[in-house]
Amino acid sequence: MNRQENTLFTDLKNVNHTFEHLMNRRFEEWAGQGIFNLRKTRMDIDKIYTQIIDQINAQILFNGENAYSDFVHKLNKRVCYFKNTLSQRKGRNAAKKEMNPDEYYLAKR
Repeated sequence: MNRQENTLFTDLKNVNHTFEHLMNRRFEEWAGQGIFNLRKTRMDIDKIYTQIIDQINAQILFNGENAYSDFVHKLNKRVCYFKNTLSQRKGRNAAKKEMNPDEYYLAKR
């Protein structure tokens, strides 16, 4: 091995070590963030979403459908898309148990 190859391997080793150190630090930060109550957060957001929909529907009643039909159509398309996506995920996840990082010492494949 010549000197240039040796320098290249040393540099590569140093870069890999730095990358590994940064990833380990990131994982430690993620682990230290704690667990938040996703169900409660979702319920809070659902209340806000319902209030927004109520406001839009009130505007439609007050100003007429024509002014909002394009907006409502686009919004409904998005809602349908995400409902379908979530339904697909729910079905896929029902087929396999989701991994809980607190249950395993190492990730199982």
